[in-house]
Amino acid sequence: MLVASLSFSVGQASAYNYPGPHFEIQNQATGQCLQASPDYKPQQLEVHDCGTSIDQDFSIWNTTNIIDAAEAAVYGGGVCLGADSTGDGVSVGCGTEGGYTLDWQYATAAGGWTPLVNPLDGHACDLTVLGDSTVACMQAQHGSNAQWRFIYGARHYSQTVAGDFTGHGRADIMARDNSNGNLLLWVNNMNGGFQAPRVVTGGWNFTETTVGKFHNNGRLDLIAKGTDGSLYMWDGNGDGTFGAPHKVTDGWNFTQTAAADFDGDGNVDLIAKGVDNNLYMWPGHGDGTFGASHIQTSDWNFTGTRAADFNNDGKADIMARDAAGNLNMWLHDGGSSFNSAAVLTNGWSFTQTAAADFDGDGKVDLIGRDDSNGNLLMWPGNGDGTFGASHVQTGGW
Repeated sequence: MLVASLSFSVGQASAYNYPGPHFEIQNQATGQCLQASPDYKPQQLEVHDCGTSIDQDFSIWNTTNIIDAAEAAVYGGGVCLGADSTGDGVSVGCGTEGGYTLDWQYATAAGGWTPLVNPLDGHACDLTVLGDSTVACMQAQHGSNAQWRFIYGARHYSQTVAGDFTGHGRADIMARDNSNGNLLLWVNNMNGGFQAPRVVTGGWNFTETTVGKFHNNGRLDLIAKGTDGSLYMWDGNGDGTFGAPHKVTDGWNFTQTAAADFDGDGNVDLIAKGVDNNLYMWPGHGDGTFGASHIQTSDWNFTGTRAADFNNDGKADIMARDAAGNLNMWLHDGGSSFNSAAVLTNGWSFTQTAAADFDGDGKVDLIGRDDSNGNLLMWPGNGDGTFGASHVQTGGW
């Protein structure tokens, strides 16, 4: 039975005040999270990898409205989830726009899968993810792409990446502190853990954060997408600090950005998913620039794309989650393409994944956040594309 409330009491809310806990809204089919636009003008809803934007942080306003918690203070009002008469799923100014229905019905069980139903003037519709990661409100949808769950509790860190930023031979961890926007670095303590975090920079309002040795000087650089849609690079100094940002390209309309040497020429390349659902590759020149893109594969219906040399053959492989929740790996075929996908494990409910050699044994390991409890787990790599049993690296991620 659907009811228009959550499992906590929201009480009587005055204009644009939102009580109760915050949550993310995760889609069952894609494993990705609903993301509003920071613009209060009507914008198409999309899903992206969970924990990659502050605009995935929601709460409840006025009992039945779902508000973008990050934008409420910005506009002195808020951005709410809605649907329009044509069946688009939109983010729109709360209570300020005509022609949009902001009321939603959903199950009360925290963490359970539920449809998000909009009455839409007597023609109820279900919020549904389409193949291009946009979101529509469509009638009588019963598949997993129309099933959602609310992930409660603070996601303390996002934009998690890993690599040897300090040149000591073992990977460190870098992530954004969602409480204040600082970009933090946890340096590997060389004994199975990490030092206390230190601030790399403040105001990290970037997405698509990716790392790689783009200049072939042995130092890890940073790449990220700015709020203007441009892709920027910060040249690494080799000690956990970075130079001033410089623009790589305008109009980075891509997601799931990852970096690795895919062709074995010693230069780090980029891959990313386009709005056309194709997976593109940009060959690196080894000087911080890249060649023209080409389509690596079409119909990339996967999420959480990561890249690294998981089997130690000198060419990078690709890892991603499919709609069924399987974690897949595509090993490089030694030429210019990849072998067919192999399922590493099913029931992959982890986000904030990053791949690097954390223990210095020359094999790529994996870390990921367990969204059921906030723990950051680590899986040691075996050097052949498989991994050992996980252990908890830290809680409260």
